Amino acid sequence: MKEGLSRYGYQVAFDGMDGKVTRHTDAFRQHRYMISGDETFARAVNFGAEAETPAILLALRGKSVAPAAPQQSAPLTPTAAPKPLPVAPVAQQPAPLPAEPASKTEEHAPSADVFFADDDTAEEVEPEETVSPVPAVSPAPSSVAAPENLMKRTPDGDWVTRSFAAPLVPREETRVAVLGYHNFSNTKKVTEMRMPTADFCQQMQYIRDAGLTAITMEDFLEWLRGDRQLPERCVLITIDDGWKSVYTDAYPVLKAYGYPFTLFLYTRYIQVHGDSMTEAQIKEMMAAGATIGSHSTSHLYPKSWKRYAQTSEAYKKQVQTEIPDSCAKLKSLFGNCSAYCYPGGYNTPPMLECLRSSAFRAAFTVMEAK
Repeated sequence: MKEGLSRYGYQVAFDGMDGKVTRHTDAFRQHRYMISGDETFARAVNFGAEAETPAILLALRGKSVAPAAPQQSAPLTPTAAPKPLPVAPVAQQPAPLPAEPASKTEEHAPSADVFFADDDTAEEVEPEETVSPVPAVSPAPSSVAAPENLMKRTPDGDWVTRSFAAPLVPREETRVAVLGYHNFSNTKKVTEMRMPTADFCQQMQYIRDAGLTAITMEDFLEWLRGDRQLPERCVLITIDDGWKSVYTDAYPVLKAYGYPFTLFLYTRYIQVHGDSMTEAQIKEMMAAGATIGSHSTSHLYPKSWKRYAQTSEAYKKQVQTEIPDSCAKLKSLFGNCSAYCYPGGYNTPPMLECLRSSAFRAAFTVMEAK
């Protein structure tokens, strides 16, 4: 048999025996592990003593995904061409945005940048500790087509979902969890703003296993205005700042699951150095289901805002620079921008007044609640 395999051009053959493969293993009798559960997986990836297997099992089960909640759902039906979604009369306007500060942290902005509050003052951020450059965790997706279940109501609009697998419920019964992410890496140290890419993968799998519905920003805004219904339990995935790892690590995962997401970008951190995303990368993600929102112009910290009285001309000028100007810049680059995200969650009455009189339709803090 071995001679026959070789004669027909085969270079390697696998048997059904459990065992690690080494450079000395016969090329035509390579071993494989048949994975039937955690135990066989633990044996397969146990490259030390057999005594390590229980520790691997503990790690696996400690990270296991909770059982999916019972839910009536039906598979999505592919739609050959975009069909308008039913739009109900507007029931009520969005509730007023909270006006009090909502965060104590000031460690949101990318490192090694200078953020200008005005012409003669600036504040510097210490560079984060990094490791030697390594290849990207995930390759860029080969296709930029959006999931077939997404559509645009107008050519220059944002993505909306054609239909949902889970049943729709009355508007007041829907709960939305807005998830906020920042930076990703499987090689750099974990920080408040950087999480392991592997953990992000597991969280995206949990969304599917638990029967949660990932919605677009436009889905969320229409539901907020009372223009459409959603399933009972929804998640809105948002990613702040514009780190390059969003493109190299998070985007391939989101694309694999077909989840829409929103990028909250601050305009002074677009295509500025090696750790920020390029315009081309952002546009590629937009074509695959991403929505663009503003995270201000320069991601100022509260102490920058507190240098001026809220009634002063300097404060008014800064509000204009950080909010409407950021929206205008993002629209000029990417065509649309309808939502705003306060850096660090910090907001004041002048900011709220400016937002309500601008093109923004919603703004997000970092207060934790459904």
